[in-house]
Amino acid sequence: MAFKVPLLKNDEQRPLLEAVHKGEMTPSEADIKSTELGFGPLAREPAMASYRVQELPTWNLVMAIAWILWRDHEAVTYFYDPYRERCLYWLENGQARPLRPIPRRGRHQATPSKPKAELKRLEPATFSNLGVVHYSDVAEKNGRSCYCKDHHQAQNFLWNALLMEEIFATGINNRTKAMARIDPSYWGLLSIVPTSGSDVASLSDINVPGYSKVKLRRQDVEHIWEPASQPKSVKPKANVSDDNPSDGLTPSFREVQWAVRQLWPDNQIPSRPIVRDRAIMDRLGAPDRRSTVSRKTIGRYFEEYPVQNTDK
Repeated sequence: MAFKVPLLKNDEQRPLLEAVHKGEMTPSEADIKSTELGFGPLAREPAMASYRVQELPTWNLVMAIAWILWRDHEAVTYFYDPYRERCLYWLENGQARPLRPIPRRGRHQATPSKPKAELKRLEPATFSNLGVVHYSDVAEKNGRSCYCKDHHQAQNFLWNALLMEEIFATGINNRTKAMARIDPSYWGLLSIVPTSGSDVASLSDINVPGYSKVKLRRQDVEHIWEPASQPKSVKPKANVSDDNPSDGLTPSFREVQWAVRQLWPDNQIPSRPIVRDRAIMDRLGAPDRRSTVSRKTIGRYFEEYPVQNTDK
């Protein structure tokens, strides 16, 4: 879906667009003339830093995939629709006007004419136009690296994390029209809609609905795929008496930590994993919680955050 913001706000700039489109004026000349009229250049690119995507509470799917690819907030900004809505650029639409024959001593001499161009706006970000090749050129000039082979591989990394419950997503259920958390088991049957930046559709299972306006917590995405400029963090050992259960934890690990605190406030956790895991799963599956954390996730939690004070 295209943006609704008008391309130009002033009628005085329209003759400049027509002149460039006809090849009577170059894009640079039109930008200079527009600036002289007090409107600034026709082609413009707002400052990325003013959009501060690193402070947004949520990102959509394309923004998350852009982060996994480049681990850079400018890359995420490039695929952030409010930024793209304000980006105008010149696109040359073919060769200049046909060479005009000018009689000169019985010969035809071609006179150069100015290239035709059209003022365009960046379209809303979609998975299809994620712009891996285009933005890679920009990234290389700024010394940035790509951390995946392409955007398909980055999507696979995100889908695996969603399936493993390392991160959760919410979206509008296309059947009920209600916003809800997407069941982690659905991600094996959901595919991103190529022409959208935040929609997923069911592949084949009629029992799995599609979702629109899918969002992920920005902090969770950045926690799993850490910024390139930061060294790999060393995770502390778990302390079930901590007052802040969300420090450095993914959403599924927070669920496990909550259950541990509820079941064993004195930190006397059963030493047998099967007993411990069953108790946690029973507590999280209770009507007041209805969590879908798997036993595999519980095992990974205790591997990464070992607790020393267990019972004998």
